[in-house]
Parts: sequence; structure tokens; C-alpha cells
Amino acid sequence: MKKENLHNRTAALILSFGLALSQLPAFAAVTGDGTNVPQTDDLDRLLAAKTAQTTSAPIVAEIAPMPASPGVEIRATKEENPSVLSGHITSNVENLSKGILQDEVKLQRFNLQFRVNAAKQGRWKGWRFFVAQNGGLAAAAAGDTVYVSDGFDHIHADEHDKRNLHHLIGGQSKNLRANGGLLPSAVGGMVQAAGSLTEFGINEYHSAQARKNGYGFAQSRDTALKLVADIDKKLAERERLIKEQPADNKETAEMQELEGKVLADFRDMGIAEFERYHVGARKTLAQQNSFYLLDAFIKNGTGVTANMVGMHDILRKGHPGQDITVGVLSIISGLFIVLDPILSRSYGKMVEHHAKASLEKHGLPTIWEKNVPLEADYGRLQSFCQNHQVKDRPELAALVGRLDAYDANHKFMTDELQRNARAIRRGNRTAIQNMGMATIIGVSKIAGPGIMCTIAGAKELRNNDQRFVLFSTGGLIYLPSLYLGVMDNCRIQIGNEIRRSKQAKAGTLPGQIIRDRMIQLNSIEKKI
Repeated sequence: MKKENLHNRTAALILSFGLALSQLPAFAAVTGDGTNVPQTDDLDRLLAAKTAQTTSAPIVAEIAPMPASPGVEIRATKEENPSVLSGHITSNVENLSKGILQDEVKLQRFNLQFRVNAAKQGRWKGWRFFVAQNGGLAAAAAGDTVYVSDGFDHIHADEHDKRNLHHLIGGQSKNLRANGGLLPSAVGGMVQAAGSLTEFGINEYHSAQARKNGYGFAQSRDTALKLVADIDKKLAERERLIKEQPADNKETAEMQELEGKVLADFRDMGIAEFERYHVGARKTLAQQNSFYLLDAFIKNGTGVTANMVGMHDILRKGHPGQDITVGVLSIISGLFIVLDPILSRSYGKMVEHHAKASLEKHGLPTIWEKNVPLEADYGRLQSFCQNHQVKDRPELAALVGRLDAYDANHKFMTDELQRNARAIRRGNRTAIQNMGMATIIGVSKIAGPGIMCTIAGAKELRNNDQRFVLFSTGGLIYLPSLYLGVMDNCRIQIGNEIRRSKQAKAGTLPGQIIRDRMIQLNSIEKKI
């Protein structure tokens, strides 16, 4: 072989080897089975793939052109190959859109899990409280009936019996009035107090379990903040890519803009949903627990003590001045029958305000009471997809593929807002009814046992005949409101059960809605 031929062949081999080396970056961007690398929506991997470019890529494009593909990183300038670059940018925007929607699904799933675990109420909570409260009212009504009946028997006795002081305050009558009249009322108050303390304890247990499972209020707030931060990061990256390399046609640009608005709306609605559940749970627990404690220790505590002092006055022939004690305690008890629902609701409002301020302080601005333009933005996106032929446009076809997910999200969120509005109206109506009935019962107790016993002790210390008149009149004033309260509690509980039965048949119970939504979110995630 001639020397110059050897040199030529050596140079050719070197040149071929160099060209082969120059193509290694392109092969590095392809997996072993020939599929593109970006198989995940994770932003870090997406950005890592974006930086895997080499200075030799332009040479590869000149020597061995390859079809533009979302996973192949080609270092071409816009002037050299605008269609290739636009397709690459569109692919990155597409991946980010999928990632954003997936993160929004995670946020919505977490919201539902938080709702299940925070401020858990339970199926039988209403029945437990109904039995305790109505049982106490029924016992008080029965005792007051005996007390009033015995008192008016003495008032209408003949003159001989009225002059017999022993008959008026002692003998068989005193046992009947004390043990048959005041004792059932005292026991009824104890039952009501025990019912309230039981519900308070169950609420505290559920709160401890929620914290243990990671759904405490502070823990959930931090989790929601992290999920929202991930969404915001991808939304910002998507916006940056669109601005740096705008789409090469009007349809794609409009599609990206419309989808971006809907994604931002879903982000806002996800935050609003968490805030509504978070603030609502804190308000509910604060309102319930304050009601239970006031009911147990003040309203029923003073009522039971008044009955016990009255029993001591009758059975132990206590000083008539104890009537003042009975009257004052009855006034306090009646006053808190009126004030308990008002004070507990007021405290719940204070906690609600503090919870909103706390969310804003930690970086979650309260937007759940503001108008999120989801309806209008989703309508425009849906109209765009209906009015464009997408079978020859892969990026538009991908958007239509995600439209089912957007539609499911849109429907659930709008339905949830309507359900929430109906629940608020129903809750306000029930609260007004409860406060009205509490006012009737409380005022009658103040005017009856409260004021009458106080007058008896203050002005009729020696006049047993007049004391009996005042005691009996006070019990008579209080008696109708007790029976009215019993009937109203039955009405409320029966109404709740009828409404629950209708919701169960319609599949709109909270547990059914959450279960169906979880299934729907799993289906959405598989379609993305």
C-alpha cells in the first residue's frame, strides 16, 4: 500500500470517528427502546433535559437531520429552524400543563382528606345530643308538672289546711315537692351537662387523632402551602416559556392563553376549597366546644345547684332566705339558656376571623369569598375546543384530551359552591330557630323560678301562704316552655333524619360526595 493511500485512509477513519462522536449527544437523548426521555411531569427532570444540549448539535442537524420530537434536544436558533424550536417549546409547555393539573389534583385530594379528618362529627352525634338534651328537658318538664300540681293543691286548700303550717311545708307534701318535683329537674340538668361534656370529649379525641394523622390545623396549613408553592412554581415556569418563545401561530397561542387561565382558576379554587374547609372546621369546633362548656358548667351547673338548694330548703326546713339563692341561680341559668347559642356563635365568628388572618399571615390569601372567574374562563376554553379542528394539530388534540379532566373539575367545584351556599342558608335558618326557642325557654325560666323565688325570699320571708303562691306561679310560667322545647327538639331531629334520608337516596351526603370525588380524582389522574 502506498504511503499516501495509508495517510488518506487514516484521515478518513479519524474523520468518521469524529463524526460518530459528534452524534453521541443525540443518542444520549433517547432511551434504549427508542422512546423519548420525558416520561414524567416532574419539573426538575424536565428542566434537566432542557439543559442537556451540546455545541455539536448544529453539525448533527446539517449532516444527519432528524425529525423534531418533544424529547430530542436540538440547539437550533429561531432563524435557523423556527418550526423545530416552536415544537420543542410547545412540548415543554404541554408537559408543564400536565404537571400543573396533576398537582392541582393532589391539592384537591388533600382537601378532601382534610375534610374527612378535621372536625369529624360522626353519624350518631346528632342523636346522642338529642337524647341528652331532650331527656333533660323531659325530666324537667315532668318534675315541674308535679311541683306546680302540688303547689296549686295547697293554694286551693280550705282555711283549716292553710292554717296548718305543718301541712304546708312538711309531711308527705314536702317529699312529693322535693323528690317528685325538684329532683327530676336536677337529674335532667345533670343529664344535659353529661351529654355536652361527652360531645366535647369526643371532639377533643377526634382533634387529637387528626393531629396524629397529620391533619391538624397547623400541619394541614403547611401541607397546603407546599402544594400551592409547587403549583405556583410550574405556573411561573410555563408563563416564562411562553413569553420567551411565543407560539408560531395564533391558534396555539390562544390555546396556551386560555388553558393557562383555567389552570390558574383551578389553582385559586383549590386554595379556596382548602380555606373553606380549614376555616369552617376551626369555626365549627370553636362554636361547638364553647357551647358544650357553657351548657355544662354555667347553664346546667347553676340550674342543678338551684334545684339542690330548693330541695334542701324543703326537706331540711332551711331558712326562707335560701329562696333568694334559688331565684338568683335560676336567673343565671335562664340567662345562659338565651346567651349560650349567641355567645358560642360569636366566639365561632371570632375564631373564623382569626383563622383567615392566620392563613394570610402564613402566605395563603383568603380568596374563598371572592369571585374566581372559572365559569367565564372555562366557557371560553370549551368553546375554543369545539370550534377548532384538532386532528391534525397534536398540541390542540392533547388539550382536548385534557378537557374531560377540566370539565369534571369545573362541575364539581361549581356544584360544591352551590351546596355550600345552601348549607350556609340552612345553617343560618336553623340557628335563628334555635336561638328563638332558647329565648322562649330562657326568658320563661328567668320570669318564673328566677324572679318569683327571688321575690319570695326577699319580701315574703314569714308569709308561707304567699310564698306558695309565688313558687307555684313561677313553676306555671316555666312549664309550657319546657314542653314546647321537647316538641321543638323532636321536630328538628325528625327534620334532620328526613333530610338525611333524601340526601342518601340522591347520593349527596357529605360522605358519598367525598367518596365519589376521590374516585373521580383518581380517574382524572390516570387520564392526564
